[in-house]
Amino acid sequence: MRFLAPFLALFLASCTHKIVQKDVVLAPVSALKPADLAGEAFTLASLRVQMKEISLPEARRPTIQFGEAGRVSGLAGVNRYSGTGELSAAGDLTWKGDMVLTRMAGPPEAMALEASFLAGLREINKAVLERGILRLTSADGGTKMEFRRP
Repeated sequence: MRFLAPFLALFLASCTHKIVQKDVVLAPVSALKPADLAGEAFTLASLRVQMKEISLPEARRPTIQFGEAGRVSGLAGVNRYSGTGELSAAGDLTWKGDMVLTRMAGPPEAMALEASFLAGLREINKAVLERGILRLTSADGGTKMEFRRP
């Protein structure tokens, strides 16, 4: 009996490891659909444009909202913007035409954030939604935006 206990403990440990490993490997990956993004606006949580981290204020952070027929709109920091994009099931995002933007002035810091956000948005071409977090990135990975719903 004394010799059997270590083997039994080793066997049980290896079974537990295999079960956990199996769950990780078999986790389903689903295609991204425009309906997954529709609804309430996402609020910007982090921003990197051309490999440069941009600090975000506590209030009036940029937002993005996806609507019908590929409509995209939101707050850029000071001004509102809207445009049209096409989203593939693989998460490829293609912008159709230019964004329309209101033209209000704001504090210099807010205008600088807005300029960085809009420049970054033009570079974005990939969308991933994972556990309620929307990640938008450029092909080279130099521009990344992370959004969350409130």
